[in-house]
Amino acid sequence: MNWYKKASINNQLVESISKNKDIDSTISQKLADDIEKEINNLNVSYRFEPLSRALGIARNSSCSISTKVLEFPVADLMFVLFHELAHYYQYRKYGTDLVLFIYTNSEEQLEEDARKLKSIENTADKFSIMKTNYYLNKYKINQKITMSGYSNSTIESIKSQLVYFKKIVAQKKLKTVDEINDFIYNMIK
Repeated sequence: MNWYKKASINNQLVESISKNKDIDSTISQKLADDIEKEINNLNVSYRFEPLSRALGIARNSSCSISTKVLEFPVADLMFVLFHELAHYYQYRKYGTDLVLFIYTNSEEQLEEDARKLKSIENTADKFSIMKTNYYLNKYKINQKITMSGYSNSTIESIKSQLVYFKKIVAQKKLKTVDEINDFIYNMIK
């Protein structure tokens, strides 16, 4: 994979943020610099790329964000960026087994796995909302997050999604988080 150089990420962020008519170029640059510092603090490989079936994916070693997100209002752009950064942080803090077992446990544990996944996603949403609102306030940007993240996802919808992925993981004999993440990544490209 060709990971973008940090300067390229910053340039992409500045260009995207500058599209918001209520944000001047000085603020655009400062906000892009702050976001880049957040990425650098986690020491994560990060890039924007075309993704057709998701807005982003955090993997054990990297984050990929859909180039579509660069067209979003800055509040939603930050929401997606920080949501995926939260997942990357979760990998570092809790290890990969947390996610591995969600996809490899037997279907008898479906309810428990769905609740764990909802908790993981809700935590990423809360982190993302907190970080996004912090920067909106810091730069006095009058925008609100319009994305709902996973807050409206029901346990039933998550269970349905998990059944689908558990079957694929079993059929393809995927055994590691990296194999599962690579499969999901290739599926959403």
